[in-house]
Amino acid sequence: MIRERRGKRGAGCLQVISVRYDPEIGRNRQRVVATLPLDADGLPSRVAPELTENERRNAEAFFAARSHELRERRILESVAALVVQGHRIRTALADPGDRPMVLRAAELYGLGTSLAELVGAAVTAGLRGRIRVAARRR
Repeated sequence: MIRERRGKRGAGCLQVISVRYDPEIGRNRQRVVATLPLDADGLPSRVAPELTENERRNAEAFFAARSHELRERRILESVAALVVQGHRIRTALADPGDRPMVLRAAELYGLGTSLAELVGAAVTAGLRGRIRVAARRR
C-alpha cells in the first residue's frame, strides 16, 4: 500500500506500507517499509523484496497512474506559466521604459522563433481560438 503524506507548504512524502497479519494481536499490522519523495516515479530496488507480490503489483499500478497524472499536471502548470509570462511581457512592452529591455531579451533568447514554433504546433494540434500572427512587411 502507498500512502501520500502532505506536510506544510506542499512538502510531503510517499510512504510504502507493508500489511501483515499478526497472530499475537489477532489482526493486520502495518509497517512503513520506505519513505519516498512525492515526485518518485517507482519503487527503489531495495524496497521491492520487502513487499508481497500483490503489494508490488499494486505499487506498480499506483506509480503508472501517478506518472500520467504528474505529466498532465506539469503540462497544465507549464501552460498556466506561459499565459502569466505572456501577460507580464505584454505589460512590459506597453511601458516605454521597459520596452527596450524586453526587446533585447526577446532577441537574446529567440522569443520570435519560439513563439512562431509554438503557434505552428498549436495550429497543427488543432487548437481553436484567436491565434494571429502579424503579417510580415514587404
